[in-house]
Amino acid sequence: MIRALIVDDEPLARARLRRLLSAEPDVEIVGECVDGTSALEAVVARPVDLVVLDIEMPEADGFDVAGVIDAGRPAVIFVTAHEQYARRAFDADAVDYLLKPVDPDRISESMARVRRRLQLGRDAAAPGPRFSARTGKRIRFVDPADIEWIEAQGNYAALHAAGRAELIRETMASLERRLDPARFARIHRGLIVRIDRIRELTLHPTGEYTVRLHDGVRLLSGRTYRARLTALARGTWPASSGSRRDPR
Repeated sequence: MIRALIVDDEPLARARLRRLLSAEPDVEIVGECVDGTSALEAVVARPVDLVVLDIEMPEADGFDVAGVIDAGRPAVIFVTAHEQYARRAFDADAVDYLLKPVDPDRISESMARVRRRLQLGRDAAAPGPRFSARTGKRIRFVDPADIEWIEAQGNYAALHAAGRAELIRETMASLERRLDPARFARIHRGLIVRIDRIRELTLHPTGEYTVRLHDGVRLLSGRTYRARLTALARGTWPASSGSRRDPR
């Protein structure tokens, strides 16, 4: 079954989406949210395969939500009354972009795309055991067990492991798909950390966290990743089993 979350601040729009999605034989609607903040909390709190997402909403908008879940887990369909966001939506790796009122045939087309996307994700879920970093003619292999944190650097990502930083040409979204979610958490569009290396979380009034690692490195989370880190601090993050935390 495809577990779907509907996010829209308009009751009539949610009702229409619920009716259309319920007509798909393999879709289970696991929740509905009225704003971006509650959507972020819902995605953290439960397994979700698909988020059907409005764009203009109170608190956090649809792109804020998509920025947190842009690793393809779950898939995203944007549903909006505004045409001007289409390019930005596909830049965010959305499966589809639907205009209101949504046509039943378009939902069926979108769901076919979702099924293909989810199948591709399952096929790619068993990555190779190591990452390879090339410097000139030399290739160094990095074991995920040695990685402490990762930061985006332009078109590259720096893997901080065993006291070194190795550059690889790979996106953060791709890395997040390949890494074990029980051991790694994305805390910013440009940062991934190994959970058991987190020593302390400090929440700021802005909604960001300072994340201090065991070696003293301090990283600043993105505001839209607050729900993930709050769940991590409370011990309710699905991927946080066995992690060590000292939130203050």
